[in-house]
Amino acid sequence: MATRAEVDRTLRELLGRLDGAQLNDAKLPSDSRTILCVVTDLELTYRAEYSKGRIGKLKVVKAGSDGADVRITLSSDELISLAQGRTSLPMALLFGRIRVDANARDLLLLRQLF
Repeated sequence: MATRAEVDRTLRELLGRLDGAQLNDAKLPSDSRTILCVVTDLELTYRAEYSKGRIGKLKVVKAGSDGADVRITLSSDELISLAQGRTSLPMALLFGRIRVDANARDLLLLRQLF
């Protein structure tokens, strides 16, 4: 199990990839998004706001927070593995190691990050 510090650092790196990024020659959507990442084994829920191509400050919030446009649920080790490229997002989804609740467009954009 990864530590909270490792998860914090990894999430900040991943969000940095999104912040102002261009993926496959297409800009990320300009409309606002609320992103939640639930790290099950550490019992932590992180929240970040995405607006106009920029990511706001990453915050730890109470479990069960609602109103997210994108909700990612996974273990700390799976998060680290995805971020380091040792696991692919489609395989993690297929085998149930990660759950993503998002619309199709957001899911495709997340796929491009990993």
